[in-house]
Amino acid sequence: MVQSLIEQKRLIGVYVSENELPPTLTANQWNLMEKMVNVLAPYEEMTHQVSSSDALASDVIPAVTVLQRLLLKQMDEDHGIKTMKSTSLDALQRCFSNMEQNTLYCIASLLDTRYKD
Repeated sequence: MVQSLIEQKRLIGVYVSENELPPTLTANQWNLMEKMVNVLAPYEEMTHQVSSSDALASDVIPAVTVLQRLLLKQMDEDHGIKTMKSTSLDALQRCFSNMEQNTLYCIASLLDTRYKD
């Protein structure tokens, strides 16, 4: 939803100026929304992958590991979204804390030749 709003940013600005409406969002707010979309994009991609008809149990551990690494990576552009990233990381770790102890996921990942490590 936010991504669609960002894609329509220019048109929204034109509409606001043509109809003499008060400004909708500041430049800083638009910037924060763009950063938020960048953080949430891997979640969207992983959701599509695990929701597909050819999803495998062996994809769970690598997918969660990738999400954790992305959230742990500190960037200069993180100003304004650090709390969001840390909260998302905490939730991810809480939900999948016992994932590597789950025999099904471990055996599935071990037998999948795509995952060597």
